Amino acid sequence: LLRVAYVENPRFAPLSEAQIGAILAQSVSAMKQHFAVDVRFSPPTRLPIAPLFAAISARRRAAAESARLDPTADAPTQERLARTLLDDVRVDGDINALKKFAAPHLLAPPADNTPLAFARAVIATQHSLLRAWRDTPAADGKPLLGTDRYNEYNFWLALGDTDLPYEIIITNQLIASAELSGNSVHSALRGGVSNGITSQNRKGRYSLVSVVSSYPFLDRSKHAVKLRGGEAPGIDDANRYMGLMLAHELGHQLLHLGHPFGNSNCLMTPPNQLEFRVWAQALSPSRCLLASNPANTPGVVKFALPETLFK
Repeated sequence: LLRVAYVENPRFAPLSEAQIGAILAQSVSAMKQHFAVDVRFSPPTRLPIAPLFAAISARRRAAAESARLDPTADAPTQERLARTLLDDVRVDGDINALKKFAAPHLLAPPADNTPLAFARAVIATQHSLLRAWRDTPAADGKPLLGTDRYNEYNFWLALGDTDLPYEIIITNQLIASAELSGNSVHSALRGGVSNGITSQNRKGRYSLVSVVSSYPFLDRSKHAVKLRGGEAPGIDDANRYMGLMLAHELGHQLLHLGHPFGNSNCLMTPPNQLEFRVWAQALSPSRCLLASNPANTPGVVKFALPETLFK
């Protein structure tokens, strides 16, 4: 039984109980279909976001703050980011598959065929799109990326060092940011947006927690719609896409799967930008069997224990 929390920011449109139930039901079906794994969920616990983030220790908050970057990072910082991104590219695997995955969405092509030129093009795309997220007002008219740090990836990671007795978090909060390390190509191509996160959690049954943000699926701003390839999905389709994303994250948590970028039929291959419809239509369990390639092999991702990470 996986324990579920719904974390709500009152600035953004809430998810109804029925919608959360539909997301969970879709993930049950996807886990069975793609991984032959049966999962069950607890009734969701509703949590306000403010006290959740207030529980992050001063030391963890300072560490997360020191690693974050504003969308206006200067050229030397972007060069540093490009070089550190190469480490993540090596972790993700086949750079040629990553180049093919990224090519349609780079704002400018790489200057040459070297891995560093590719990383530079990815980072330039990330910061341009992150600035667009920053400049997109939320429904309340205030900046979408606030000073509360609720949108910051590293602060969500820091929650794993708090009292968080859940394996799953669904939130209506947009998670979009840039960091000095821990970047990824697929997130960068959305402007630093995390549709989902799986990270260490001291109180998680498997020492991990999987987070899915509903914001990229439901936002109807011009920027979000453009990143979705022009689509503004209805609620039923959005719920289906979110359920598939939750199953993707549970593939990381329960099976320790990676990202098989060379095969778009795999649930574990991330969507290009926010093109969830294209992603969902390509999925085919029979064309992406477990262990059919290294990244889709159980155990390929090695998560550090929380006790090691949160020293």
